Amino acid sequence: MLKKVVVKVDERGLSQVKTVLKSYKESEPEVSISALRHGSLGDDALVSFNIDSDHFDAMVEKLNIHGIKVLLPTKKIEKTQVQMKIQEKQVLSSITRSEIKRTSSETPVSILEGSIGRGEYEKVIQISKDFRNGYEVIKRAKDSIESTIKKAIDIAFDKAVKSKFEINNSVSQLMKLASDRNLKAMHFINYQKDAGMAAIKLCSTSREYINLLIQICNNNSIPNIVCAKAAVDLTGMVLNGEEVTEDFEYAVRYLNIKWLQIVVDIVSVELPQREKESIKKLINTVRKTRGERNN
Repeated sequence: MLKKVVVKVDERGLSQVKTVLKSYKESEPEVSISALRHGSLGDDALVSFNIDSDHFDAMVEKLNIHGIKVLLPTKKIEKTQVQMKIQEKQVLSSITRSEIKRTSSETPVSILEGSIGRGEYEKVIQISKDFRNGYEVIKRAKDSIESTIKKAIDIAFDKAVKSKFEINNSVSQLMKLASDRNLKAMHFINYQKDAGMAAIKLCSTSREYINLLIQICNNNSIPNIVCAKAAVDLTGMVLNGEEVTEDFEYAVRYLNIKWLQIVVDIVSVELPQREKESIKKLINTVRKTRGERNN
């Protein structure tokens, strides 16, 4: 089935239309295009031809690209459909070019350096284990794991310092790092401790983060010393003299004192006497309160 195309050009544009059609015919030999018909319209020329429907949209697109004004299709709905198809192709073409550009710029080296700068330690570890990246990239990745972990801790902490609205998210990121089994297997436990301590520091800035501090106390996937240090800070926040506070009630309800006792026994030699007594006071007070209420 043939469909009609009508374009409007100036007198000199006629040769351009012929060139476009010739070029299209050469690239698509199977296309069926009728002979051109043209006539004058003042200083302009109207040019028409018929083309098979399979190539209709592509031809309209090609004419538009060359700045040739298309008058037909005349039906509004048909014109809109053609234009939508043209725009869709242009968008896809743009995405493809962008993807090519992105892919060409994302070499193993650039990906690695970007990951290091953003503190993406998991990505750096992954690159260090991928033999396809080549010796130099792998060596650079291995040498950068520690600094990237430290970068991840600093980024999470600094983000929360700048905005309290980031504290929950930052604590979550720090605890993920502190409990990462891969880091433990790679003997980076000191950095896991640092991440845990940074999370405690953030939680201790306000009583509204008591729940997060208790979660750290109860977490059996992080270094034990972090749980103990969190309990020390928690004691100072919930045991306010003889007064029974809402914060203390929260600790009575959610603190895992059995786990906390195990932790204290394990890390006892790492804790100053004052801190051991502080945690012991917290455990005993919570246990006593629970016992009294259960009787």
